[in-house]
Amino acid sequence: ALSGKRFMSVLGGTQAMLRDTRVPILIDEHRAPQPLVAPRDLKRPQRRWLGQLALELYFAQIFRSDTAVVDLWPSRFGVDADGDAVWRPRPIYSRWDATFQTGLRNVYAGLFLENDARFEHGIAALKLGPGGDGLRRHFGDGDQRSVRFESASLQTLLQEMATRSRDTNGLLHRNFMAFGLYIAGLYELLESLDRAFDVRNAFARIYREQ
Repeated sequence: ALSGKRFMSVLGGTQAMLRDTRVPILIDEHRAPQPLVAPRDLKRPQRRWLGQLALELYFAQIFRSDTAVVDLWPSRFGVDADGDAVWRPRPIYSRWDATFQTGLRNVYAGLFLENDARFEHGIAALKLGPGGDGLRRHFGDGDQRSVRFESASLQTLLQEMATRSRDTNGLLHRNFMAFGLYIAGLYELLESLDRAFDVRNAFARIYREQ
């Protein structure tokens, strides 16, 4: 946040990554931005469309980049006069530690590819203790194609993850703070859109074998 030049470089790299992965979100860098239609004021089809794009953005910054701009709060998103999805993040970003990122990728890939061994390997790498019931519930039971998001359930999950990590390793990995902010913003955004989302499809759009 203290280096505007550095943040602009991060935004440029993020926009290029979104373009390469065909996620049609525009990152607005203007000092005097034009008004946007806020998520809560969008029509139902637009709300679902924006939520699906936010999920793709979320996975893209885990699977396609070693840096994540973590500001996914509802106030940072909207739709412009041309009908484009626009993101105006504040300068809050983190570079993922390689071990943490690999563990996180294995958790998600293990879940959505139904690979229990890979899922458990990710849990172990994140030092979250035995089992992963909380994380399995994180994006919904079943096939995760119609998931509604509630911030209250996320708070329970994050507390569980923190407790397991402390019990296993004595302290949380430094990336958990950035990850907590990242996923909390996502939940707030998706909850505010008040629709069910196809999380499995968003993952499939972004995932590639690591």
